[in-house]
Amino acid sequence: MYRDDYKINSVNEFLNDDLEDMQKSKKNLFEEIKKEDKGYYSWKKVVEGSRKPAKIEAYGSGDTGSKIRNPITGERYNYFVGSKHEDLFFKVKISDGKFGSRCGPTLFYENPEQYENHAKIIVDQNVKERWCEKNSKALILLNKELENIKDKARNCTIFH
Repeated sequence: MYRDDYKINSVNEFLNDDLEDMQKSKKNLFEEIKKEDKGYYSWKKVVEGSRKPAKIEAYGSGDTGSKIRNPITGERYNYFVGSKHEDLFFKVKISDGKFGSRCGPTLFYENPEQYENHAKIIVDQNVKERWCEKNSKALILLNKELENIKDKARNCTIFH
């Protein structure tokens, strides 16, 4: 019985070590992929009540004409930097010199609260209210655009 237990434990240790190595390998690969993304940024932020600084990772959206990205996931939306659709997002420019010679990112959050949670910061209530007004106007314009597109599609006649 002892020998069987020993064999099972040895096999389990081998498999777990291999699994641990694979997980480390995948994590390292993922870290390398992020670093290759020119829109990827990371920095440390001192958070009140914490002993060590928090690491914040974000994806910037790039220059005018590039697609707006979700700063947390890196997902690219079908809206462009510099367009009127920017007002659908809470826009933040990180420009405090954290990145040396590299220009800081412009981040487009879904709302101020998402920015607060991600960047571990508090946004002034007046800023939130102004953004809410601007965002509401942008949503109205977007809905009008979508209605115009639907109207054109309904009025379109296809001949065979």
